[in-house]
Amino acid sequence: VFPNPILKGELLNIILNDENDTNIEVIDFSGRKYTIQTDNGVIKTFDTSSLQVGLYLIRITSKKGLQKTARIIIKDY
Repeated sequence: VFPNPILKGELLNIILNDENDTNIEVIDFSGRKYTIQTDNGVIKTFDTSSLQVGLYLIRITSKKGLQKTARIIIKDY
């Protein structure tokens, strides 16, 4: 997951080892899910402009049910 920290509005990149369908969730620390994305490919990107400044969890779940969690920090300009 890079860049981290990231400025609000920049594209967040996630590089995976698996090209199969993957579910990506962006979750704030109160448990709200802001983005859910499922698609194929090794590199996933999404725009952070809809997120508020703060700390988030990125939960990546493979089609086989394997999970990985990472933290990201969204900073203001």
